[in-house]
Amino acid sequence: MPSPGSTPERDARGPEDTIPARLRHARLVAEREALAAVIPRDPTFPYQQAKARVRDLESRLEALVHGDGWGVLRGTPVGQAAVAWKQAADQWGRCLHDAEHAGLRERHQLHRLAAKAAKLS
Repeated sequence: MPSPGSTPERDARGPEDTIPARLRHARLVAEREALAAVIPRDPTFPYQQAKARVRDLESRLEALVHGDGWGVLRGTPVGQAAVAWKQAADQWGRCLHDAEHAGLRERHQLHRLAAKAAKLS
């Protein structure tokens, strides 16, 4: 039964219409901020940063593997150590290879050089 002074238009309005506009606005702003906090941000920038970091690390790894003294590690202590390691490993391999075709005395000398190079690498 309609209350006195009520009209069908006034009865059709819901509880939202009785809340002042400022409070509705504040509630909507709070809901938007809560949703924004849960929704992940655009991952493009962090993804691009991660890709750049991977490229940099791959470049550094390549410089270490080749040990040629070039690349991003050139002139750094790590780069110099990579070059020294590569030279020692190459010497070790050459000594072992040459020892296969050498006489007994030379073979012993080459094995000693190989052991010395192995300790450096």
